[in-house]
Amino acid sequence: MYYEVQAGEVGCDVRVSDILWIHTRHSVYEFFVIDPVKAYGVVKGGVLGTAAKEGFLCLPLSLAIGSRAELLIESSKGAARYLTTSPITSVRHFRDG
Repeated sequence: MYYEVQAGEVGCDVRVSDILWIHTRHSVYEFFVIDPVKAYGVVKGGVLGTAAKEGFLCLPLSLAIGSRAELLIESSKGAARYLTTSPITSVRHFRDG
């Protein structure tokens, strides 16, 4: 069962199998962490819809309110593409416990 982590800044204590809900001005993205050191995981939501894609969370590593997240996502043809979100409005951090 997952519980919400109450932390000052997301990015400081992200662990394997944590889930980050990244709320932006226009969408919500769910990022399931596979490798916190490389910021690698599975992302879905927003322009990706319900199809989960593997990818890297590139910028910003702190996920600050007002900034835009940049992700490097696998495409359906095997190549990679960058995705830049609209400005972040909130981030929720969940952990398996």
